[in-house]
Amino acid sequence: MKKIRLTIDTRESAYGRQLAKGLAITGKHLFITMADHEAFADPSDNSHHAKLCRVAEHWEGDVYLTDRIYMAERIGRKAILLMQGREMEYTGVFTDEAAVQPKAAETYRRLDSMAALREIYRMIVDVYQTEQGCFVPGAKGKSMLYGFLPATGGCGATALAITFGRILAGRDSERVLYIQQGSRTGKDKGYSLYFEGEKMPLRPSRELGFLLLEGKCFCIENYMAEDRYGLFYLRIQSGIEQLLRYLEKENAFSSIILDGKGCDENVALHKVFYVLNGQDCRTEFLLQNAKKETEEDPDRIILLNQCGCFKETENLFWLPRDEESFRCEENHVEISMHMAFARAMRIVAKEAVQ
Repeated sequence: MKKIRLTIDTRESAYGRQLAKGLAITGKHLFITMADHEAFADPSDNSHHAKLCRVAEHWEGDVYLTDRIYMAERIGRKAILLMQGREMEYTGVFTDEAAVQPKAAETYRRLDSMAALREIYRMIVDVYQTEQGCFVPGAKGKSMLYGFLPATGGCGATALAITFGRILAGRDSERVLYIQQGSRTGKDKGYSLYFEGEKMPLRPSRELGFLLLEGKCFCIENYMAEDRYGLFYLRIQSGIEQLLRYLEKENAFSSIILDGKGCDENVALHKVFYVLNGQDCRTEFLLQNAKKETEEDPDRIILLNQCGCFKETENLFWLPRDEESFRCEENHVEISMHMAFARAMRIVAKEAVQ
């Protein structure tokens, strides 16, 4: 996976370390280092400005984030200058006698040092894309929306949606978000049944719907979980349309997967997966109705889960019943990404994502 080589150089080292920690959480595509002013020492001239000039001359990276005006002028187009108050009005060129004449004056970006981490991250991505002429994974175009619509309870739609998301997340250029819609009660634990987290949500999900409906400011990362496959999880009970508009504006994910009844209502999905249970006595009737809807909507795919073996026809997949693909752990059910269940979903993903 391509990483943006970011160098942070601040006058206060503690502030720089906190900034690096926050950006590492905000953007997974950053390789962050702190500027080392002693790396290119010269006994003949060991002044502070001479050290900074040597750092600028020898620096190799993609983006240089600093609150030093003279370093921003030396680095030029790849630099982002964090400024405060009246410093934002500065338009001159640093001409201290101890500093070498800057290579490219007034070509760096300026940003208020009080800006949110997401705003800083977006500018880092923008500088990188402008200079390199290529896009950061997850920051390009419009997100692809996929919906998993269960025909009945217990048909396995959540397990299919999560497996599909993990397959997409395993690709180099994909940053994938799984969204669980509605409240889950009783024995239905939703994605929690299959989730073992690398990162747990910092805030309760019930807040998110209120914040979206009220138009409040918030950090979406605080409500997300992430598993060891790189798939992000978000639970929301209301305000799905507002959430999708927010995510489209942020443009942080290349693919978004919606799981739950009514996920195709008032939302323009690129693909809808209609999930049926092959062991259910009602399947025959439900399948006939689903086939009629598929004829009218070519972007709708039928997944007939828990069948004898894998088969496929146009827009219809029979998925195998494979108990070995699911292993009960202490707090969750582990879905194997190498057994028959996942192999079948890889074929579905290849067909759906073209």
